[in-house]
Amino acid sequence: MYKRLRNITGLPLTTGADLVEVISDMGAFVQVSRMIKRNAVKLSKICTDL
Repeated sequence: MYKRLRNITGLPLTTGADLVEVISDMGAFVQVSRMIKRNAVKLSKICTDL
């Protein structure tokens, strides 16, 4: 899956050395998800106003 994401984003993505440790800390993904959702809501409000 990371190879597909790497191809789409162009970022140098790799797998973590300790997958248990990597999976246990999902805070960064939650933060990114919140930011995307917030921007989607703002964009929706702007489109509604147009």
